[in-house]
Amino acid sequence: MERKFAWEQYFREFLIYLGTIIGLLAVPVAIQFIFFGANWQEWFHLIVNNISLISGIMFLVIFILFADRVLLRYFMHRSTEGQV
Repeated sequence: MERKFAWEQYFREFLIYLGTIIGLLAVPVAIQFIFFGANWQEWFHLIVNNISLISGIMFLVIFILFADRVLLRYFMHRSTEGQV
């Protein structure tokens, strides 16, 4: 039961960090569109032309965040679980 609780806690923390990163990226984008009148077509064209780079960076960030916040903590918790 404790292992399941630890897994859920670590995964929940990962989702909080991921949501924070997405929120921090969304704020400047919203500011660009609301206050500076950014053009949707230009942004869409930029994203479509660089989709492989953007998806690669997103994959690396999510993988590193998941490995750091979930897997490493879970395995450290699991390895010290029986040593009390």
